[in-house]
Amino acid sequence: QGIIPPAAPGPVFLIRKPSSRVIRLSEYLEQDVIDIEQFEKIRDAVRKREAILVVGGTMSGKTTFANAVLDEIATQFPGDRVAIIEDTLELKCNVANRLHLRTTPTQTMDDLLRYCMRLSPHRIVVGEVRGPEAYSLVKAWNTGHPGGISTVHANSARTGLMRLGQLISEANVAPCPEGIAEAVNMVVYIEQTQNNRCGRVVREIARVKGYDKGTGEYVFADPMVKVSELRKDASIV
Repeated sequence: QGIIPPAAPGPVFLIRKPSSRVIRLSEYLEQDVIDIEQFEKIRDAVRKREAILVVGGTMSGKTTFANAVLDEIATQFPGDRVAIIEDTLELKCNVANRLHLRTTPTQTMDDLLRYCMRLSPHRIVVGEVRGPEAYSLVKAWNTGHPGGISTVHANSARTGLMRLGQLISEANVAPCPEGIAEAVNMVVYIEQTQNNRCGRVVREIARVKGYDKGTGEYVFADPMVKVSELRKDASIV
């Protein structure tokens, strides 16, 4: 990302270097980014073709973790047709039948999501949702394309779903939290830490059960439980 005057007092730039290889879920387990219970829950979600939303802050490792989940998809379902949509090519998927689409100045992510509906993918993957394309993504996941992955900036699993609703409103439609709860099956919240050599930790894994209109809250399947002793504040919901 680069900025030059007059948008900034002087030239500013940041180079984001994608990982040279895919870090597998088993390596995240070895490095204490996830524990064994989280590891099994993510693998089970892939097996059941559940849609996974990876949330976290800037530089928290969302894309790298999404690549680990894509690697698990390639291992369990090598015959799936996977459509991947990004504005910067960072996601990697080793299935043979993959379709990688990239935005252009004239083709938005929302455009590409609509094209995907006619390309018969088994799974639709979006590198990062930042705007009104969130509406198309939720519709796609709710219309016969289970098992997708996407990422969004947020500070917890619950606020990740709320953020998705805010982005949907940018499409000038009501957020429809019930539709979000139906489309997203699991939310993984990852953040930076100094407690392991990888510098990342999965704080929450939340299974989405529904949306309670009475309380205005998303409902998760199980009560919060403690996980590894090394990360006492980590949780699975």
